[in-house]
Amino acid sequence: MNFRLLGFPVSVDSSVALIGLMWLAYGLRDREPFVLALGGVLIIFTSILWHELGHAFAARAFGLGPIDIAIHGFGGLTRHRPSGRPWKDLLVTLAGPGNGLLLGVVALVAQRFVHADLASDLIRQVAFINLFWSVFNLMPMFPMDGGQALYAVLRIFAPANAHRITGGIGLAMAALVMAFAIFLVVNGGGTAIFLGYFAFTSGQRCWQLFNARAR
Repeated sequence: MNFRLLGFPVSVDSSVALIGLMWLAYGLRDREPFVLALGGVLIIFTSILWHELGHAFAARAFGLGPIDIAIHGFGGLTRHRPSGRPWKDLLVTLAGPGNGLLLGVVALVAQRFVHADLASDLIRQVAFINLFWSVFNLMPMFPMDGGQALYAVLRIFAPANAHRITGGIGLAMAALVMAFAIFLVVNGGGTAIFLGYFAFTSGQRCWQLFNARAR
């Protein structure tokens, strides 16, 4: 599916539907009302899009077009022209989780003024998903936002070793996340597949970065 939003081309991969059905199944398995389970899936999708819009608007502010957004089953990606400046890369990177944290805080405040059970539960999901996703994204694992932010900072202060330091820290974090995913599998946790995927793909990218030449 392809569409334009606020001037940005957005493409949605077919894997979004598959992962969405899996999340819906997890919700129904946990005896959530259908409306809440479906609402949770839609909130996840829109929260990822909101996150990517943060990157896109920051890239637009720095004139890094053309810019487009791709949404897939495990997250999203905002593509834009390289800035060539680490500090610009840092700001564009942090704009995504910053956007999510802002929405999460607004939802927390809004929940205090909403007393209808269904609306309150949905707003609570908006707050939790955006706050969790933003904090998780800030973990220093490349290519997640935290890893990219660390890489940008190190390119300013330690450019010769930025790739090795970022890759090494990311590998350690990926190992910890993978260990936690295995723990969840043993204990029947439904989110293990997602954490395992992130840990595996991040570990691969961190290893590539660790062995790359300094840029």
